[in-house]
Amino acid sequence: MSARLPRTKGWTGSAFAGPRPVPAGTDLPVLLPAAAAFARRAADERAGGNPLARLEARHGWILVVALACAAGYAQAQSPSGHPSIVATLWKWTPLLA
Repeated sequence: MSARLPRTKGWTGSAFAGPRPVPAGTDLPVLLPAAAAFARRAADERAGGNPLARLEARHGWILVVALACAAGYAQAQSPSGHPSIVATLWKWTPLLA
C-alpha cells in the first residue's frame, strides 16, 4: 500500500495549476520605494527625451587615463622635431572652445 498526499487547492496531480491572484488589500512596503524611484526616473527621462547619464568621478578618471595613453602613444610615433601632443592641445584649445 502506497502513501498518497492529499490534494490541496492549487495543485492538480503533479503539475502546479498556476499563480493565484494577490489579494486586493496587500501592502508590499519593500517594493514601494524602489518602484516610486523608478517611476520618477522614467518620467524624467521621458520629459528629457533620452536616458539620463549616470556619470561618476571614476568615469572622469578613466577618460583622463585614456587620454594620457593616447597622448603617450602619439608622442612615441611623432618625430623628434615636432611639439608634444599635450603642447599642441594646449595651443589649439582656445580656438576649439
